[in-house]
Amino acid sequence: ILAYLINPYVLKLRKRGVPKVISIGICLLVIIYLAIFLVINLIPIIVIQIEELNQNIPIYLNKIQEFIKQIKENVSFIDIDESKLKLEGLKLFSNIGKYINVFFLSPIITLYILSEYDNIIDYIRKKTMRHPYIQGYFNELNQHFLLYFESVILVMGLLSLVSAFLFTLIG
Repeated sequence: ILAYLINPYVLKLRKRGVPKVISIGICLLVIIYLAIFLVINLIPIIVIQIEELNQNIPIYLNKIQEFIKQIKENVSFIDIDESKLKLEGLKLFSNIGKYINVFFLSPIITLYILSEYDNIIDYIRKKTMRHPYIQGYFNELNQHFLLYFESVILVMGLLSLVSAFLFTLIG
């Protein structure tokens, strides 16, 4: 998806005479810069939230235990094992490593796809050349995907700005 989104900017740079490798590098550096900028600005907020969560965990655990006791008292035929609930909570946090892997692998895969984007498109066009209606569908699908991804990123950006503003107002 990242390669698909960056490709129009790579093409614009290439039309201005910038070599392909350099234009890919520039686009990836801009994305990495934006990611670092967001992380730097988000880390203080995340640290504050983690500190508040750390302070409130005993309160939350007590509320959960009280809730489970109330359920046990009101519904005696359901057997609730508290150790299983704790185990499921730990499983949730153990999956964080998978997301970090994706964060580091995505730029590498994007670099490969962008460097071979023209070859991939040419291959698909050669395979569909015998069927002009399939090629027409392919071109139309390509345009719709690009518009879809651009609109999703625009909506996500607007929602994040509005939510950040509202969270700042709320405190």
